[in-house]
Amino acid sequence: MIVKNICIPSSLKLIPLGDRYFQLADQVTVSVETDEGVFRYTIGKGFVTNFRSGAPVIDHFIDAIGDRLHQICWLVHDCNYTPCINKCGVHAVDRKTADELLFAMLLFAGESKFKARIVWGAVRMFGKSAYEDDDAFTFDNYQKLVANYWRK
Repeated sequence: MIVKNICIPSSLKLIPLGDRYFQLADQVTVSVETDEGVFRYTIGKGFVTNFRSGAPVIDHFIDAIGDRLHQICWLVHDCNYTPCINKCGVHAVDRKTADELLFAMLLFAGESKFKARIVWGAVRMFGKSAYEDDDAFTFDNYQKLVANYWRK
């Protein structure tokens, strides 16, 4: 998968919640155009994200939050790991596609293939429970997420 363009909001206002969690202060819309189709997300005010999860020691390798484009990469991946209200509680895409999109978005954001591959490997190895299991934020986030994917 190759990302051709990412339409991102002009600003991403965040409310720190502590313990590396943040809440969106405003609704945002993100579109990711790839060679396979377009992913579009409307993420409501109050959606909670931890951006790039993982131990703080990894922050020296790749920032947990980063610039706005990296924030969108992490946020879209969190969205893909959250069931959607417009999909009747089902994920917008399967886990493999979610992880492939993250890899492609990181390359678009300027990460090296090496770093993007390390992140991809980590989410493939350790992300299954995050994709399949609900956490304290899932139900509330589910009500704030509309995601669509159109194949070419």
